[in-house]
Amino acid sequence: MKSGFVFMMVLVVAAVLLAGCAVPAAPSTTPTPGTTTPAPAPTTPDTTITPSQTTPPPTPTTPSATPTPTPTTPPSTQSAEMGTLTVYVTDPPPPDMEEILVNIKSLEVHKAGGAWMTIDEEPQEFDLKVIEGVQEYLASQDLETGKYTQIRFDVVSVRVKVDGVYHDAKVPSDKIKLVGTFEVVANEDTEITIDFNGQKSVLVTGNGKYIFKPVVKLLMPDKIKPIQLEATLNSTDNATAEWSDTKAYSGNESVYLATGDFTGPSADEARIVITLPDGITLGQIDSISWWVYAMSGYPPHIDITLDLEGENEDMLTAEMNLNSVDAPKSIAELQSEINYDTGWLQTFELTSDDSFGAIGDDTIFWVTRMGSGDLNAPSGTLLQWKDGEVGEDPEEELTTTVISGSAPVVKLEIEIDNWVVSSEAYVDDIEIVIDGVTYTISD
Repeated sequence: MKSGFVFMMVLVVAAVLLAGCAVPAAPSTTPTPGTTTPAPAPTTPDTTITPSQTTPPPTPTTPSATPTPTPTTPPSTQSAEMGTLTVYVTDPPPPDMEEILVNIKSLEVHKAGGAWMTIDEEPQEFDLKVIEGVQEYLASQDLETGKYTQIRFDVVSVRVKVDGVYHDAKVPSDKIKLVGTFEVVANEDTEITIDFNGQKSVLVTGNGKYIFKPVVKLLMPDKIKPIQLEATLNSTDNATAEWSDTKAYSGNESVYLATGDFTGPSADEARIVITLPDGITLGQIDSISWWVYAMSGYPPHIDITLDLEGENEDMLTAEMNLNSVDAPKSIAELQSEINYDTGWLQTFELTSDDSFGAIGDDTIFWVTRMGSGDLNAPSGTLLQWKDGEVGEDPEEELTTTVISGSAPVVKLEIEIDNWVVSSEAYVDDIEIVIDGVTYTISD
C-alpha cells in the first residue's frame, strides 16, 4: 500500500550575525566497543566529590570513529508497504533583500535502524521572496512506511539581491542535518516542516559581505509534536548553570554552563538535569542530541542515570573524547582542532555533519559507579549495554545486576566540569527520542 507523506520546508531568512562552529577539548581516551575494557574520562555522577574521584583520568584504548553512513535509495522490496514523501519550501527572507536564491541538492532521510535514503539528488533553486506565503514543490519519493529519525541536504549556493545588485553569499556549512522522529504511515498523508530561524540565517559583515549560516529546526504535525520536559539547572562551588539571552541557537535563550578556572580533584560541575517520564528503560532510548556553542575547555558530556538497585547511583557516560572523528583524542589534540567562540555545532561534532551530531546505539558509554578515573570501569556501545553484553567489573563493585535494556532510566544530565580543563559553553535545543517519540526541553 502507499500513503502520502508530505514534507514541507519553511525557510525564513534574516540579516543577523552568525559565526562558524567549534567544539572543545577532551580529557581522555577510550576502549574498543564490544569489550569491557574501560574507557573512563573525568566526570562525576554526584555534586559531592568522593575520594575515588581524585584519580586522574585514564588513557585506555578506543574504537575507531563511527563511519559516516553512505546514502542509499530505498530498498526495492515488493512486500514492503510504501508511503510518498513530498517536499515543499515556503516563507520569505527579510524585506530589505529583493531576492535570496537558495540552491540545494541531495535531499535524504534516515530510517530508524536503517540507512540514508535519497529523495532527490538534483540541484534545485528557489527564491525565498517569491514563495512568500505559498508552498513551492521541491521533490517527491516513495518510501517504506515506518519511523525516520533524520533528514539532511546540501546547500550548494546562495545569492542575495540588494538594490538591484546580486551578491554571492558565503556558505560555511554546506550540509544541513536535522534530528527528529517522524513517520511515514500507510494510507495517510503527513506533513512536517523544516523551519529556518528567520533571525539568524543571513549575516551581513561590516564590509558588506553576506554569509548564509542556516539555523534550522524540525517541526512536527499535531499528532507527533515533541513532548516538552522540564529541566533544572544546578552547579557546584564556583561553577555556573543559568539561562542566558547572550546566545541562542533558536528562540531567545540557551543554557550557559561554566566552571571555575582551577582544575583538579575538587572539580566544579555545571549541569542540565532532565527528569524522564516514569517507566522509561535504557532500551527505549533511540537518540539524544543538543546544540553547543563552545567557549573554552572540554565540551558537555551526557550522563544517563539508571536505577538498578533503588539507589540511582549507576550512570552511563558518553563524551567527545570517545565519540568524535579519529577518536580517541587527547585534550591537546582536541584543543588544536577547536575554534572556540565561533558558532554552533551539534553534540560531539568537531565539524558540521561529521556523523557525531547525535548520540545513538553506536555511541560509546562507560559506567561511573566505580568513580571517575577508575581503569576497571566497564564500557561499550549503547547497543552493547542494551543487549547486556558489557560485563560487571572484575571486583564486582559495580552492581549485582548486569546493565541491560530493561534498566530503568531516571534522568539525563548534560554537564561540563573542570577535572582536567576549565570549561565554558552554551547549550540549546536539546532533543531526546524515546521509543520513537520526540521530547524537547521547555525554556
